Amino acid sequence: MSRHALAREYFKRIGMQRYGWLSSDLQVGLHSAATKGKIKRDELVQLGKHFARIRRVEKVAHLLNAAAKMHRDPRAALNHLLRETPKLSSTSRLTKETSVRRSSPPVKKRKFPIKGAVLSLALTAAGLSIASFINQPTPRPNLVKVVRPDKINAYTPSALNQEVEKKIQSLREAGKLEKDDHVSVVAFDLENEHFMAHVGSTEPRNAASLIKPFIMLAAYHKVKTGTPAPEWLERQIEQMIVNSNNPASTKVIKFIGGLEEAQRIITQYGFAHTELKEYIPSNGRTYKNRTSANDLNVLLHQLHSGQLVDRDYSALMLRYLDQYTTSRLASFESQYAIGLAGKTGYVAGTQAEATQVTLPNGKKYNFVAIVENKSNPRRQDLEWHNNSREALKELFSTVHAHASARLAGNGATSKP
Repeated sequence: MSRHALAREYFKRIGMQRYGWLSSDLQVGLHSAATKGKIKRDELVQLGKHFARIRRVEKVAHLLNAAAKMHRDPRAALNHLLRETPKLSSTSRLTKETSVRRSSPPVKKRKFPIKGAVLSLALTAAGLSIASFINQPTPRPNLVKVVRPDKINAYTPSALNQEVEKKIQSLREAGKLEKDDHVSVVAFDLENEHFMAHVGSTEPRNAASLIKPFIMLAAYHKVKTGTPAPEWLERQIEQMIVNSNNPASTKVIKFIGGLEEAQRIITQYGFAHTELKEYIPSNGRTYKNRTSANDLNVLLHQLHSGQLVDRDYSALMLRYLDQYTTSRLASFESQYAIGLAGKTGYVAGTQAEATQVTLPNGKKYNFVAIVENKSNPRRQDLEWHNNSREALKELFSTVHAHASARLAGNGATSKP
């Protein structure tokens, strides 16, 4: 059983299944701390309530995950958290009160914000010392720049763009891509708001399950604008995204008001190349829904920036994407010590992945790749499936080598 599955079972066993929407990395970190005796069960429940209250789980979750992978430089994880949480303006505000006493009962009036208490407890659970961060300079807040979908297309082709095009050609020569396979690739630096690669990105492709994040967006838009959410909605959205459950997507579309209403909302948000034309059958054989690598990149970018519906819903959608279990790139998580938050799409004739990649130093970039064979999209060809999956993984390796070098270190990377 995987460590994520073990963590989920542990939370269920101690009665915390209602916090199942927490980041999977956070669940693993807290489960590890609990099994090692670094945090008690009651404290774990209380910590979960604090996380739920501040609704910034993904930030502290990243701290725990990054700290576990960065024993030699844990300060970088804290600095990332502080950049992403501007209201927590100084590390000294944490150190004035030393470490939170985990055995003490909750106090209504604190000398520092609840975020400080949660961070201190999270650092303690991760086995880190608050004292190690005393007298460190306060990083500047990482201010979000609003970028509209029609403006994000402006870019200058980089060296990586040429590398990706060469890799596509070499994959064709090696037989992993066929001559009539159409390929779209986007690599986008979220730290510097810059395209690293942009190949065939505006061409509409078969969406397969990559249409599901847009369905999730439309559902939360309806809730935000006043449509009462039934009790089952959250569970169905989770199943649709995390496990790629097709019947769940049908239920969510019907809650929205049908295909036309869902499409109206998707278009309203500016996704010009995304079309929801049919329900996804239980067997997954859907061929009419379309999207583009660029639209998927914009979706991930705007979720990262908190621009879709509102910041809270953007964070919630990212938490679900962070837990997806179908990634073709899962083996790279341990190999490169990275985090993935996205969605996979596969149907006969289409192999695709759209994901936000978090590096060990906390910096992020988007990777989107779609391989589509238009000549015979409905064929059941195991060889094509295996070859296109390997092609997608090799494209990712090419992009990641460039992105990790570009975003290396703790300082801001300048634009080219």
